[in-house]
Amino acid sequence: MVDRASLEILGFILGAVTAVVFAVGVIVVRSHVDTQLVVEHRVPVVPASLSAQRSPGT
Repeated sequence: MVDRASLEILGFILGAVTAVVFAVGVIVVRSHVDTQLVVEHRVPVVPASLSAQRSPGT
């Protein structure tokens, strides 16, 4: 009827592919979450033209 050995191998292959896709998804999501945290906590950049300028005599 059914070749059980082939179905077993196919199941292992599909399981491995599922595990790899899951791992890549976890890595991508963690990367995006970490990037958002870094962006929220970084020091704002002020252009030199808008920053306080020292007078030439001081």
